[in-house]
Amino acid sequence: MINKEQLYPIFLLMIFLMTLMGCRKEGGSAGQTVEPIIINHYYPNSGRPGSILTLEREDLDLGGSFAIEFGGAKAEIISRGNHQILVRVPEGAGKVAVFLVQGSTRTSIGDFTYQPLSVTTIEPNYAIKGKQIKVKGTGFTSGTQLPEVFLNDSIAKIISVTDTVMYIEVMGGSGRGPVKVVSGNQEGIGPNFQFLRYLDMKPKSGGPGTLVDIKIDGLNYIKGAVVVNFSGPFGQFIPCPIQGQTDSTIQVKLPENIVTGPTYTLDTKSNSKLDGGIFTVVPPPKIFSISPNSAFEGQEIMIEGSYFSPIPGETKVYIDTVLMPIKRIDETKIAIQIHKAVRSGLVRIEVNGQKVTGPLFTYQKLGITKISPENGIPGNEVDIEGFGFSLTNTENRVLFNGVPAEVIQSSAGKLRVRVPNALSSGPITVQTNTMSTTSAEPFNYAYSSSLGRGQLRLGTNGGSMAVDNQGNVYVLEVDHHCIKKIDPNGTVSHFAGSLNSQSGLRNGKGNEILFNFDKNSALGFDKARNVIAVTEPQNLAYRQLTLDAVSSSWTTPKPLGSIAFYPPTNSWPDGWVFYNLLSNNNNLSALVTFDNGDGTFWYEFFSYSTIKFSNAYPNIRFAIDQLGNIYGQGLNFAFNKSVITKFINQNTDYPAFLGGSNPNFAGNSTQAGYKDGVGAAALFNNIKGVALLNEQHIVVLDAGNFALRRVNNDNGEVSTIFKNDAGYADGDLRHTKVSNNVNDIAVSVDGRFCYILDNGNSCVRKIQLR
Repeated sequence: MINKEQLYPIFLLMIFLMTLMGCRKEGGSAGQTVEPIIINHYYPNSGRPGSILTLEREDLDLGGSFAIEFGGAKAEIISRGNHQILVRVPEGAGKVAVFLVQGSTRTSIGDFTYQPLSVTTIEPNYAIKGKQIKVKGTGFTSGTQLPEVFLNDSIAKIISVTDTVMYIEVMGGSGRGPVKVVSGNQEGIGPNFQFLRYLDMKPKSGGPGTLVDIKIDGLNYIKGAVVVNFSGPFGQFIPCPIQGQTDSTIQVKLPENIVTGPTYTLDTKSNSKLDGGIFTVVPPPKIFSISPNSAFEGQEIMIEGSYFSPIPGETKVYIDTVLMPIKRIDETKIAIQIHKAVRSGLVRIEVNGQKVTGPLFTYQKLGITKISPENGIPGNEVDIEGFGFSLTNTENRVLFNGVPAEVIQSSAGKLRVRVPNALSSGPITVQTNTMSTTSAEPFNYAYSSSLGRGQLRLGTNGGSMAVDNQGNVYVLEVDHHCIKKIDPNGTVSHFAGSLNSQSGLRNGKGNEILFNFDKNSALGFDKARNVIAVTEPQNLAYRQLTLDAVSSSWTTPKPLGSIAFYPPTNSWPDGWVFYNLLSNNNNLSALVTFDNGDGTFWYEFFSYSTIKFSNAYPNIRFAIDQLGNIYGQGLNFAFNKSVITKFINQNTDYPAFLGGSNPNFAGNSTQAGYKDGVGAAALFNNIKGVALLNEQHIVVLDAGNFALRRVNNDNGEVSTIFKNDAGYADGDLRHTKVSNNVNDIAVSVDGRFCYILDNGNSCVRKIQLR
C-alpha cells in the first residue's frame, strides 16, 4: 500500500504539469512566442485620448491575454468578441504606432494620430448612388475650410456639416472601403462603407419560368430584405419569386405576364432602388425541322427553329436523355454531331428554362438530307439526297405522302424520282431493305391558277383584296366604286357598291351601298369580327361589311390607307385594327372597338408616332403576326421599296412598341436587286405588299422581280417561292409568270393559298403553296 508521504511528490508533479499546460493554452504568458493575428480594419485612425477605437476581423479569437499598445502605452480593453475589439485610446500625442501584444509577439495594427479630427461611425454603412448617409466624429470643422469626404477613395458630396456630424451624398463608386475625412493637414479614417450597385444579370432574355441570376455589389448587406421586380403590362412592375441567394447573387424565377423592359431591385431596409438591366422577353424555342432526322455515329444533324440563344450555356440540346455537344449555333440553327452514346429518341431543346420537344430522331444508317425542288406537280422529277440508299432502283421504295413514286436513278447518296399522279402535300418516305426514313420537310403540291380573268375591271392604278375564312376572295374595283366576290370555285359575283359605277357615302346592303374609292382605298378580313373591313380616304370613313354585304361605318379623323389586324387578347377579345394614317407622315395608327353589351360599340383612334412606313405607296399592305409584331415596307431609305422593317411588340396583352424596331429586318436599305439571304444580305426590288403566311413566315410581293418571296419572321431569312420574267403563265411554280403591274397580296386563313392582285393580267392569281 502507498502511504501519504509517497503520494505527495506525485501530487506536486501533477500540479506542475497542469500549470504548464494551462500556460500553453493561454498562449499569452510573458516571453512566449505565438502566431501573429492580422487585424483587417480599425477605426478611427485619429482622435483624442479617451476616444473609442474599434478593431475588426472575422473569427477574431485571441485565446488568452493580450494588450493593445499606443506608442508603448497600454489601452483599456472595453470589450472583446468574435469580430470586434473595443479599446479606449490612452494618453498620448502626435502620431504613434498601434500594436497587438501577445506574449513576446508584437503585431503592427497601424498608426493613430492624436488630433481633433476623428471619424467614428457612419449610418448606414452601405448605400446606392444618390443616397444620403450620416457621418459622426469630431473635429469636422477644425480646419479653415470645409473638409473633403471619400468613400473607398471616391469623393462624396457634403450636404451639411457640424463639428461632430456630417450628412453626405453618395456620388458613385464601387466596392467596400473606409470613409475618409480630410481637413487641412488632418486625415481621419473611419468604418468601412459598402457601395450598393447592380453589376449584371444572366440570362438577359427568356420568359415565364426562366431562372435569372442578378449580381449585386454589396448584396450581403441587404440579404433577406430584397424584392426583385421585372417589367409588367401597362408600365407596372411584377415582383419575382426568389429561388436562392449568396453574398453576391440573387436568383429569381420569372412569373407570367412579364414584358420586355427595365428591371430593378428594391432594398426594403433603406427603400433603395437599384436600377438593373433591360430584360427581353422571348417566346419559348421552336423546332421547325431536324435534318436528317435519322443518322449514325459521326454524322452532323442540323436543327432549324427559332428563339435559340447563341450565348454559351444558354441553349441545351438533348436526344432522349443524352445532352448533345453543340458544334455551331445561331438564333435559328443548331448543328450537333451524333456520338456513340446516342440512340433513338425525341429531340428536346431548352433555352434559359423554356423548353420544347421536337420530332423523333432515329439512330440508323439511312437518312434524307435534301429534296430538290421542294414543290411541284405530277410528272416533275425530284432529287432526294441522303445516305444509305440501295444502288438498285427496285430496292428503293419512295412514297410521296404515302403514294408510291417511280425511281429513275439510284446511288448510295442520291435518288431521282418522278412525282406521282395522285399527289398531295406531305413528307417523302424512302424504304430500303428493312429500314425506313422520312424527310424533315414536306414536299408540297404547288401550282398557280387564275381567278376572274376577263370578268374583273381592275384598272391600272391601285386596288386591294381580302380573303375570308371560307376562301372567298373580295376584290376592290377602284374606278367603279364596288367590290366583287370570287367564291372557292372561281365564280365571280357583285358583292357591294353601285352597279353603275356611282360614287358616294351611303350604308345599306349590297348594291344599295355607295363607296368613293381611290388608289389608296383598302380591304381586309377582320377574323375576330368576321367582317370585311374597308378604308375610304375620300369619305374619311372606315366601313365594316358583314359577309352578307350589310354595311356600317365610322367617320375617321384623317384619311386611312391599308389595314391589318392585331390578334385578340384577354383584355381586347375583338383585337385592334391597324391602318396607315395617310395625312400624318404615313404613321401607323389604330382603331379600337369594344362591345358595350347593349348593342352599341365604343371606339377610339390611336396614333403610334414611332411606327411609320414608306410614303412611296401609302396603301402598301403590311402584316401583323400572332405576337403583335408588325412588318412593312421600310421608311426613309434611299431604297425604301426594297427593305422590310420589323416593329417589335413589347407586350403580350396590347400593342406596345416603344420605339423597338429592326429597320433592316430583311432586304437592303441602300441597294435594290434580287438575292436570297439573311437580313441585309437579301435583296428586293419594289415591294408591293407583305402578308402573314404562318407563324414562321411572311410573304412579300416583290413586284420588280416578278417574284413571290418568303421571309422567316424571326431572323429575316429570305427565300424565293417563284420568280420568272414578266408575263402570264399558270401551272408549275417554276414556270409561273405575273405581269409588271401587281398591287396587292393576301393569304388564306389556313396559309395554303396566296393571292396576288395582277392588274396587268386583269385577274387574281391563286398560288397553292401546299
